[in-house]
Amino acid sequence: MKIQRSKISIIIVIFKIMEKYKRSYCYPTRKTIQKFLSKYHDIKISLSAIDKHLKSLNDLHYIQSFRRYGQREDGTFFNKPSNRQLTKKGLAFLLSLGVHVSNWLRNFLFPKDKKGFRFSRKKLFSSSAPDEEKGRPRLSDFSSIGDILRSHPV
Repeated sequence: MKIQRSKISIIIVIFKIMEKYKRSYCYPTRKTIQKFLSKYHDIKISLSAIDKHLKSLNDLHYIQSFRRYGQREDGTFFNKPSNRQLTKKGLAFLLSLGVHVSNWLRNFLFPKDKKGFRFSRKKLFSSSAPDEEKGRPRLSDFSSIGDILRSHPV
């Protein structure tokens, strides 16, 4: 899939802000993103186009957005800039472009101590249990139906 240059630049701007403040997230306003795109990437773009690009990057799972809001003293709510966070897919995309990523961010998104197994390898039932551990009698312990009926009183 081909991604536009402006979308790639938006991902890089979000990434650089995260690295600057050493956080796994950032909350730049659309105006700040517009300013950085103009200053560092020489891209003149409108705020509505930035919104569309952020939405499509979110839909492609390159970034993740979390809505934030605040409360004034009079009790009314107001919107704050949304939190934005790179996903593993977004960071892998930046790495494929050749962007240098700091170790702390790479370790945050791709932890080495994470279990690689979907299910634990602990055995719940041993295959050969000793006679003392056997709870109820097995069908193989009985020779006939009469033995089964005598062992379980009704």
